[in-house]
Order: sequence, then C-alpha cells, then structure tokens
Amino acid sequence: MTSAAQRILIIGGGFSGMSAALELRKQGADVDLVEIDPGWRSYGAGISLGGATLRAFRRLGILDAFLAQGSATDGVHLCAPHGPKVAELPTPRIAGADVPGGGAIMRPVLARILAEATRASTRSRSSTAPPDAAAVTASIVASHRARAEARSLIAVARRI
Repeated sequence: MTSAAQRILIIGGGFSGMSAALELRKQGADVDLVEIDPGWRSYGAGISLGGATLRAFRRLGILDAFLAQGSATDGVHLCAPHGPKVAELPTPRIAGADVPGGGAIMRPVLARILAEATRASTRSRSSTAPPDAAAVTASIVASHRARAEARSLIAVARRI
C-alpha cells in the first residue's frame, strides 16, 4: 500500500463504506469497519448502474455475484408512457468486452453482496450503543493532532 495509513477505521457499512473497505483491504491495509445496524440492511427499491460501476464491481471482486443476482444489459430503451419504444441509448462496455454496458439490481441484494465480501476480508462489527456513547468530535488542525484524534476515535470504536 502506498498510503501512509496502514491501519484504517471505517465508520458506516453502507455501499461506500463497504466498497472502501474492500478496496483498501486489497491494497494491503488493515481495515476495521463499524456499522450501527447489526443486519447491515439497505432499504429502497432497485438501483440502475452504468458501466463505470460495473468496472468498479470487477475491481472489488463482486462483479460475478452482481451478474448472477442482478441484471446486466446493453443499451437503455426509452418508452412512451403507453408502452412503445421511442428511442434507445447505447451503453458502452467500459467494464470489459465481456460485461454489458449497464445493469440494475435490488438495493438489498447489492447490500448483501457487498456485506458478504466485506465480512470475508475485513474485521467488521456492529455497534448498537446509544449515539452519545459513540459520539466523537474530530477537528483536524495539524498532522500530529489528527493522529492523536484518530487514535482516540479508534479507542472509542473498540469500546463499542
């Protein structure tokens, strides 16, 4: 890993937190991830994804799971409210010649795919402590102060 940080704490196990944990772990960092929801649930309906996201999934190692549990296609069909197709938008295959240009998946399914990959590669835990028990205020003024505050933040997270 080229970063000066070898030990990293990520607070929040949403899509971004889990993706960051997977990528940092691949780069050799020692990653801890803390999520308040013990079920690591994601709410909502489906999510449409473009080629750049599918390329990121390949890098994170979750593309095969996405392709098995989601939907990947080339092009987007635009339809009139009463059904007929009025246009088609191309979706370039930027994730690779073998991967369609876009796709879609239910948010809870994508959250489960990311959570399984994250749990398999990082130290992750849930915290159901009251918000005030985990409250930390960090202000970065100088490099040495930031390191001290990071150590305090990690200490608080470990007590949770």
